[in-house]
Amino acid sequence: MSFIPASKMTAINLLWLITSNLSAKQYVPDSLVKASFSHLEKNFYNNRNNKTQAIANAQIWLSKAKKMKNIEQQVLAYKALAYASLGEKNQHTYIDSMISVALKSNNEQIIGSAYLSKGIYLYQDLNHQQALDNYLLADAYISRTNNPYQSFKVRYQIAQTKYHLGFNDEAIALLKQCESYFGQENDRAYLNTLYALSLCYNSLGKFNEARNIITRAKILANNWQIPEVLPYFNLAESLNLLGSKQYDQAQKMANSVIPFFKLDISNLAMAHYVAGKSNWILKNEGTAIHHFKKVDQIFSNTKYIRPELLESYEFLINHYKNVGDLNHALFYTDQFIKAEKTTVQDYKYLSSRILRKYNPKKMRAEILELQKISQNQRMIAYTLLSLMSVSLVAVSYRNVKQRKKYHEKFEALMKKKAETNKNLVTETVRYNEGELGFSEELAQKLLKRLETFESKHEYIEPEMSLQKLAKKLNTNQKYATKLLSHYRGKGTIEYISDLKIDYIIAKLQSDKKFRKYTNKALGLEVGFGSTQIFTRSFKERTGIPPTVFINELNLLDQKTDSQ
Repeated sequence: MSFIPASKMTAINLLWLITSNLSAKQYVPDSLVKASFSHLEKNFYNNRNNKTQAIANAQIWLSKAKKMKNIEQQVLAYKALAYASLGEKNQHTYIDSMISVALKSNNEQIIGSAYLSKGIYLYQDLNHQQALDNYLLADAYISRTNNPYQSFKVRYQIAQTKYHLGFNDEAIALLKQCESYFGQENDRAYLNTLYALSLCYNSLGKFNEARNIITRAKILANNWQIPEVLPYFNLAESLNLLGSKQYDQAQKMANSVIPFFKLDISNLAMAHYVAGKSNWILKNEGTAIHHFKKVDQIFSNTKYIRPELLESYEFLINHYKNVGDLNHALFYTDQFIKAEKTTVQDYKYLSSRILRKYNPKKMRAEILELQKISQNQRMIAYTLLSLMSVSLVAVSYRNVKQRKKYHEKFEALMKKKAETNKNLVTETVRYNEGELGFSEELAQKLLKRLETFESKHEYIEPEMSLQKLAKKLNTNQKYATKLLSHYRGKGTIEYISDLKIDYIIAKLQSDKKFRKYTNKALGLEVGFGSTQIFTRSFKERTGIPPTVFINELNLLDQKTDSQ
């Protein structure tokens, strides 16, 4: 299911791929050969729906950029050619050329933007894993530039991919950051973000939150005169109604948006699924089967499928088994197996559990056996097949248990007494010369210096080490190690890491601006050497990832505000 596109023609927001913001009213026909780069860019944008003109314009643009050895314009021209060649074999050639030229620029802004564009194209081609890889590459480059708009574009695309792969909590954490930024910068991007948030909340079963966002977004879309986004929020509303068991309204809403999504296969498939399941529950079996067949048709033509859409095949198989049409039951079983293999490839995190619970060859063999065995044996086989279907659908939502576990850890963490550092209790630890190896007088002096080190948060300095700590305590490394072991019960690395994590936890609780930081920025804030070390240390200390912790804090605030 894709997010709101810039037009019905494509799921890619053209304004985010081609950097022009010029108005079509400014266009004046001119000789393209002698035209300026800005004119070529504007002309391409104005003629983007005329493939022949768009490609011709982009080729002239590229030729001029090469002649003038302007790398930045070459990258933009290749982007334009890739956009104009959607669905063509040479699209990937243009994309690879765009990356190759961008890398020659040694400009992190240009390189990051190119990888972002490649990720968007890959996502549209349903290559979600590689899309995410390119978004992360884009983030690595753009994060080193002073361009917040590009940075939040990357976060939005990463969130979109995380939603598609089922990591809704992580997607929401990123989208909340985008919501705050785009609310001040770009109306269309802001609405895109609200749409994405509504989908995530629907997927998590948080229907009230999703409904509030959808209602607010529709009002804004009308006020801002952007009516073309309303079908997307109507689709989100149909999902919300389905989840809320308002089946008649759900199928009516889904049917109303189907004509709009003729060229948007992901949203079209989801609309048919909602209409199909709602009608099935309403006992309109014939209408339901029509919609489920449309889901299968989309998969057959495009290979697009999501885990929840697999349920369409369960309904189709059961329908044809019940009416005694085993040939069609077998056909949709084969389709089910093909679709399941696609989800395993795309949703790799599901694969091990799917394969443990579900054997495609065995499933097909059992369907074939239905044509040979007695009625009683058929009933047994039907039951087994249904159980396998249900187990596959359940696998799609296997992260519910993980989310519950994280939520419980968060609540336990919040119940503990709020304190910046749990290591500051020293009065219960008595001096022990045998363990320390130096006098009690020296121990007390070093302990006071250690408490000053902690209270002044000197531990957040980058690359804090035993050597640096010993220097701050005005002692040697051996004494510093023994002091920590005796009075704090920890080694140096664990001690410093825990202080840093406790510090950032306190900041996240008391200052909401920190919740908008990326993991990288949070790690840098307390002096961690890498994002990976920070996220690992945070989870070891709290039991939950930092993005989940931030999301839980925000949800807790929302709950408190609503009371």
